[in-house]
Parts: sequence; C-alpha cells; structure tokens
Amino acid sequence: MSHVYAFGPFRLDPQNESLRRGSQRIHLTSKAFAVLRLLIERAGQLVTKEEILAAVWPDGFIEPANLTQTIYLLRKALDDRGGNLIETVPARGYRIASAVEIIPQTSALPLQAASSSGKALTHVAWVGALLLAVAAIGGSDFTARHHSAAADPRMQRDYVLGRHYWNERTIVGINTGLRYFKEALAIDPHSALVHSGLADSYSALAYYLPGSAQRQNRLQMARAEALTAIALDPQAAEGHASLAFVDEFLGPSYRPEVMREFQRSLALDDRYATAHEWYSWFLFRWGDPKGALREMARARELDPLSPVINFALGNQLYYTRHYKEASEQWRLAIAILPTSTQGYYGASLSDEQMGDERRAEQELRRALTMTPNDPDLLGALAHVYVQAGQTQKALALLKQLSAMRPAPAYEIAVIETALGQQLAALQWLAVAKRQHDENMAEFDIDPRMDKLRHKIMRYMADNAS
Repeated sequence: MSHVYAFGPFRLDPQNESLRRGSQRIHLTSKAFAVLRLLIERAGQLVTKEEILAAVWPDGFIEPANLTQTIYLLRKALDDRGGNLIETVPARGYRIASAVEIIPQTSALPLQAASSSGKALTHVAWVGALLLAVAAIGGSDFTARHHSAAADPRMQRDYVLGRHYWNERTIVGINTGLRYFKEALAIDPHSALVHSGLADSYSALAYYLPGSAQRQNRLQMARAEALTAIALDPQAAEGHASLAFVDEFLGPSYRPEVMREFQRSLALDDRYATAHEWYSWFLFRWGDPKGALREMARARELDPLSPVINFALGNQLYYTRHYKEASEQWRLAIAILPTSTQGYYGASLSDEQMGDERRAEQELRRALTMTPNDPDLLGALAHVYVQAGQTQKALALLKQLSAMRPAPAYEIAVIETALGQQLAALQWLAVAKRQHDENMAEFDIDPRMDKLRHKIMRYMADNAS
C-alpha cells in the first residue's frame, strides 16, 4: 500500500513526487525533492553530506555548493527561515528535526502536530529552539555545545540575539547586538561568552572609525573584554578569537600573538566558524592566499548560510584572480541574500574581469535599484562602460561622482585609470588617502588598478638611486 509522509503542515508523496501544504502544491526541482525525501525517510537521524551526494548525485557530478544551495532552496520552499525543520549539523550534514508520521494513502486521519506531547513549549524549551534556529541561519555560533542547563535562559536568549544582530556586521546591527550583550551581562556578569560578544562588538565598531580618536578607545574596551573572557574561561574558543581579532587592529608588532591566539581558538573548537573567517583574513593580509581560502572554505562549510562568510569567500576568490570561481560564489551569495547590493557588486566585478561586460552591467543596474547613489556601484559601472567602449556613458558617471561631497576619490581614481589618465588617477588616490577612504586598503590587490600599480613600480625601479 502506498503512503505519504506527514510532517508539520506538509505532506510528501514519494510515489507521485509531490509536496503539498494543505491544498497548495509546492514545486521543487527533482534534486530538491530527492534530498527532502531522503531526509524525511530518515527523520530524526543525521544524514551526512556524503550520503546525500551519493544518493542524489550518484554520478559524482556536482557544481560547487550545489548541495548547500539545494538545502537553502528547500528551506525557502518550506518557509523554514529559522532552520527549525531542516537542522544543520556543522561540518557533517543535515537532519529533519520535526516529527514525521507515515500515513497510508487511503487514510483519512488528520495530520498531527509535530510536537509529540501536544503541550506548549516551556520558556526553557523555547530558548533552546531559539538557539538552534539562530545558529542554523548563521546568526550565531552559539550551538548545543555551549548550552548549559544551569545557565539563565534569559542570558542565553540575550546572548543569541546579540550574536544574531552583531553578525549583520552593520553599524545598526552591531549597536543592536551590543544592547543585547549588555542586558545579558547584567544577568550574568561572569559569562565568558557575553564578554567575548562585547569585545567583538567594540572591535567591529572600531572598524567603522578609521583614523578617529574613538577608534583607540573602542579597541582598548574590546581588548579588556576579550582578556576578561579568557580569564573567566580559558577553554572557550570565543575569547581567544576575540583577542586575536582586536590585536590585529593594533599593528604588525602584535602579529605573533594574533597567530597564536587564532590557532589556540581553533585548537579549542575547530567548529567555530567566525574564528576560521577571521583567521582567513589574517592569513590573506599576511601573504598566504592559499591558507586563507582554505580557512574561509572551512568557515562556509560550518556556517553555509552566513552572508558575511559567503561574501568574504567571493572577495578572496576575486582578489586572488580566480574569477570564474568568484563569479559562482557570488551567485551563491545572491541566492542566500538577494536583497544585498554586495552580492551583485561582487558578481559584476568578477564577470567584468572575465570579459562579460553586459552581464556585469546588468548586475550593477540591479544593485543600483536598491541603492541608487552608491558611489562604489556607480564607479564600478563607469569602469564597465570604459571596458565596453562606451566612453561617453563613463564620462557622464565620472561627472556625477566628481560632484559628490565628499568626492568618492578612490572610485574616481579607478575610472581615471581605465581612461588612461594616470596622473589624474594618482592625484585622486592622494585625496583618498587624506580622506582615510577605506577603499584604499584594496589598492594593492584591486585588479582594476593593476596597470597603474605596475606603472608606479616601474617608475620607482627606474628612478631608484
């Protein structure tokens, strides 16, 4: 006798390969349906990535990140934004967290709720569900390994929410997260995790204050919180990663300590995705791009739906001139967070370097519908126009950018370089340096600046005494 699987409000019919929510049919690709069926058939059990690939892609052919993207699309189709239904087991695989009932096809029994007891969640259980949900969507690395029955559930809730907002990596998100960390600290002033969250918040705010007196104050506050976190719990990976991150801001003399603290953090907990992400950037900045890409790939494996980590991997692939892989990675990042301009911006840069100016223009125009006056996007579009031979359009955008106050000096320098105006480009770079333009940090690795950079190096070599 045929049967269907009932879970939550859904019915999965394996014989007809259909998924329904009430009377509504939910359309899935064949691969997505096959993955869901496999997970449902083994509900409550871990299904490893290797098992899924062997069952759904038996010929071994799979594009990079296809499994991650398939899981993402499944969650979207199931409206499983919190990851409560399809649970990620970091670095291993996935499991269905809902109760599943096998119902004969001829049965008229109504669907039962996922909760076996039928009772409302207690406050403690609700907090546990929140922890798992936020961790599953990449908002926090606070997973079951940190859960303690003795910990105050209010503190845990505030800590998780703090990490969730902090992980947005925007000024608004970081400040919102900081408020939650402070509330958690008021409940439990001896929590190493909360002190680590405060350290990471102050460090992140310092990042947005280049060249200001407040920057040093934030860094000192961050370092004090990181040291407190380590003193409270030397075996927690978060505190060591926090100290490494803040010390990297303090200059090259801290480099050995930064390396030691990152390695200590990862030795304590190799599943801490944020530590892999930060360590990756440390290696990247100090001339180890292969090691950096390896660490960032590991971070993505642990937290596959984190927009920040996916964006970072796209950036590193682009700056190491792996343009095809970068383009694929940016497309995955767009699928994860289609409302961010950064994904379209990164994809356009990669596609332009591969000679696809038309696609790059389309991506930039899509991004500009969200942030119409973004100077980085306008500068990138002008550069694309120059490469495509549409000089007049590029000059019109150059005029628009030059009229902005303050003028986006680095982007103007990028356009002048593409137009062959090296002297003007150098003058604008000098302005960008005086303005503490954060884009100046990209000059040494920006592919669009290769010609100007090489010309400067030749000039310096020819005029060396």
